Amino acid sequence: MKKAISLPFTHKEIASGHVYLGLLSLKTKDHLQALESFDTALEMVSEEKIYYNNNMKTIIETYMKYGDRKRGLYWLNHLLERQEYDKRFRKLEIYKDQF
Repeated sequence: MKKAISLPFTHKEIASGHVYLGLLSLKTKDHLQALESFDTALEMVSEEKIYYNNNMKTIIETYMKYGDRKRGLYWLNHLLERQEYDKRFRKLEIYKDQF
């Protein structure tokens, strides 16, 4: 996966690779690496139109449990803004009160 994110793919494809690196890092209990990968992924697509998937819940939960709560709240709000074109982002509203 680390090799794949260095290949000439689109931003969305590379960001997806960073999400999967983050998920793999969670499985190996490397929470700092997971958060770094999630940050990179979200930064890469911060201005692009992306659609909701269940990994976004995992990302927000990881920020809540292991990361910088301020940064987690920033990304949560950023993702919630995307409800205007994908209503499924509304599923993340349950985390709003937990920060």
